[in-house]
Amino acid sequence: MDHGTGQDAESVTGGGELLAVLGVGPGLGMSMAERFGTEGHDLALVSRSAARHPSYRARLAERGIGSRTYAADVNDPEDLHRVLAEIRAAQGPVGAAWFGPASTEGPAIAPLPDAGPEALLAPVRALLAPLPHVVRELVPDMVARGRGTLFFGVGGSGLVPTPALGTLAPASAAARMYVLTLAETLGEKGVHVAALTIGGVIARGDIHRSLVAQPGLLDAFGTLDPDDIAAAAWELHRERDRHELVFGPA
Repeated sequence: MDHGTGQDAESVTGGGELLAVLGVGPGLGMSMAERFGTEGHDLALVSRSAARHPSYRARLAERGIGSRTYAADVNDPEDLHRVLAEIRAAQGPVGAAWFGPASTEGPAIAPLPDAGPEALLAPVRALLAPLPHVVRELVPDMVARGRGTLFFGVGGSGLVPTPALGTLAPASAAARMYVLTLAETLGEKGVHVAALTIGGVIARGDIHRSLVAQPGLLDAFGTLDPDDIAAAAWELHRERDRHELVFGPA
């Protein structure tokens, strides 16, 4: 358990609607937190390890933004259930959520001509299978309150064929279509669901850092500014007029 000890109570809560960042990292997760926090949202930041949480809280505090941090693997259903119960008990209902855990330890990517069924299914289990657990945890309360926003990060290879990403592409396409279909299903119930379709490598993130030594790969995929993505997500949260934002290299 990691609730951001070391901050006074006033700095931890701002009295606004709560954004849960499920899978916070130094790139897009923190940019989402900074943008929504600047706009007055309370923040619950969740990642597998608490090691970087003090630096996250300090970075937000420098901008006058309070936050609480929690350690949990949001891809694990039991851990997700536990941490969301802790968040609700400490901070109240979740009004908006960003789900986009990114890791350099994902499933191996195989070229499609070489891929058997198991090679295809491994990315599906990693990218698609966690999504319904998030939905079942958050949507019932949002529907009961008649409002809520869910953002899901999906890979750009689910929209644009990207041979270099092989078996990752069909899984990304499945995750993207799950989110878009869910959006149509929940729209009339006050819950706005949107896919942030990421067609590049996010600056400052862990994957970006792992590729810095391989500039050829960075050049191939392009680098995206997480602050720009978070700003667009905030506008979508306000306007609620689309169910997908697509980001590619400039």
